[in-house]
Amino acid sequence: MDEKLYDSFQKILIENQNLKIQNIIQGQVRVIQQNTQSQVFKNNII
Repeated sequence: MDEKLYDSFQKILIENQNLKIQNIIQGQVRVIQQNTQSQVFKNNII
């Protein structure tokens, strides 16, 4: 594999990893927000 092709391939791999990490973080944030909202809701009832 020539060097330019290899570099491009590496960049694509890194970008894919970053996207996966972003998706995981966004998913975690969503869960945290839902948990926080339900906690606030419970506190308001009490």
